[in-house]
Amino acid sequence: MATEFIPSADWLSWSNQGAGLAVADLDGNGRPDLVVFQIDSPAGANQGFYRIGWNLDAAGTVTGGWSPWVAVPDWFSWENQGAGAAIIDLDGSGHPELIIFQIDSPEGPNQGFYRVLDLEVDLDQAAAQGAWRLLPDITPVLPIHAALLHTGKILFFAGSSNNPDRAGGDFRSVVWDYTNGGFLQPPTPIDFFCAGHAFLSDGRLLVAGGTKEYDFGHPFFGLRDAFVFDPADEQWKRVADMAGGRWYPTLVVLGDGRALALSGLGEHGEEPNQDVEVYTDPVGWTVLSAALRARWPLYAHLFLLGDGRLFYSGGQFGVNYDGMPPRLIDPVTNTITDVDGLTAPDQRNQAASVLLPPAQEQRVMILGGGLSDPAGHHHGTMDATDNVNIIDLTVTHPVYQAAEPLHDPRMHHNAVLLPDRTILVSGGSRMMESRAEATLDAEIYNPVSHTWTSGARSQVPRLYHSVALLLPDGRAITAGSNPARADEELRLELYYPPYLFQGPRPVIDAAPQLVTYGEVITIETPQAADIQWIHLIKPSVLTHSANCEQRLVDVPFNINGAATLMASVPNQPNVAPPGWYMLFITDRDGRPSVAAWVRLA
Repeated sequence: MATEFIPSADWLSWSNQGAGLAVADLDGNGRPDLVVFQIDSPAGANQGFYRIGWNLDAAGTVTGGWSPWVAVPDWFSWENQGAGAAIIDLDGSGHPELIIFQIDSPEGPNQGFYRVLDLEVDLDQAAAQGAWRLLPDITPVLPIHAALLHTGKILFFAGSSNNPDRAGGDFRSVVWDYTNGGFLQPPTPIDFFCAGHAFLSDGRLLVAGGTKEYDFGHPFFGLRDAFVFDPADEQWKRVADMAGGRWYPTLVVLGDGRALALSGLGEHGEEPNQDVEVYTDPVGWTVLSAALRARWPLYAHLFLLGDGRLFYSGGQFGVNYDGMPPRLIDPVTNTITDVDGLTAPDQRNQAASVLLPPAQEQRVMILGGGLSDPAGHHHGTMDATDNVNIIDLTVTHPVYQAAEPLHDPRMHHNAVLLPDRTILVSGGSRMMESRAEATLDAEIYNPVSHTWTSGARSQVPRLYHSVALLLPDGRAITAGSNPARADEELRLELYYPPYLFQGPRPVIDAAPQLVTYGEVITIETPQAADIQWIHLIKPSVLTHSANCEQRLVDVPFNINGAATLMASVPNQPNVAPPGWYMLFITDRDGRPSVAAWVRLA
């Protein structure tokens, strides 16, 4: 077998004076891993580095991503003329060592040297903090918007991608087949840059609004246009226009399958569109009562509650025009109720908000954020906060309560629900759009113990216009970053949560693909006796740190024999809106299965 040359992702050197490689199964999963060794040759002293490419497939492709480069300590050569590497378990401990060889080339005779190193494959540390791995692929589109499709693919789209030079029609979207590899770029009909989005019950993605016109001396102009992206044929299709334009709007699906839209700058560049509209498929849009009109913040973080009300968490993008507090919105009675207790309310620009698991408990967390620039600039000296608040929305008069703060102040970050019922927080910066202040360490929140633990350190800074979402295999993908419009970060990095390093995971042998509210379904698994939870996790669609779709819904169950679970689908459409979900089973040690896709109808 012969392959084409395959690049080692994210090469760091411009000049080299030697390289080598070795292959071994380092994590014991039955797949070989690749260790690449190189000698970087800058002006001055050289330096040796190695990294691991995880899980080579039958074609020799690294499928599990790349570890960070590790500098070989105590390097002494200024010139080299060759190198090599080998892996062997010298002491029989089960932890292999790396042997590197280099030829030092000073003035006069050369000399060969070798050294034995402990490979930095600390699976115990990964079991506590998880691990980051950089993928060899880069996306052809800046992932300003991202949606996990029930076909097992990811839609990234950017429209004109924050670049006015593309506003004449060079609009961009891409479907990434992350399992099999490859990117499909469908024709992108309008400038979806800074649109709103929500999944319809059949799995199509409704996208409304976007950029009608760039004008950096004035707020942007919003589009009225609305489209659906159909995962079946991977094409955009026009639906009815909204009553008014929206740029940076929020869309959220309701328990009856309709989608509600609010905020977003209007089509003439005026202040936010104050109308609240609802989309009924395939009929179109209806403007709701004038009693709901307000200058809602852009990309207001909005969550559907079990009683049909909506909760604005206090998180948003940019300026909170009227200092609007968190609010409960009732689209049936057309009433709005303010909510108290949010601390640091003026520091919630590009915060993250999440409906804590399980959704039945109706608790919302808001975390981090920063001051907004009153001049409307995207960059500056706006410091982030580590402040965290949680609210219980089941009580008659809910009030935010202070919670354990983040380890690091953050804005531009993302919060991802994991199937062990913890929350991954990654990316962001301690200062608005500052690479120098980027926060690379992940954090994980446990809503039972109310504590934060440190996660592994990522390789790629993720700032403004970055995204993060859960995959059906339990990993999280991070993408994008576009601080101050200076560049487009196209690298993709996977986070492997700690549970992926803690032993065998349960397996779903069979589960129905179509389920209905209140139905008792059969799930077959050989680990039935060890299962702690069954849950449905709604796939994410997000932008600008706003992810209003993701939610984890508890599914009660009984054990029926050694290999069968009888699960009762909740009969609560406002808790679990109709649509596609990832069905996970999680064992008593917190290890989740790979998800099965199910449609709740």
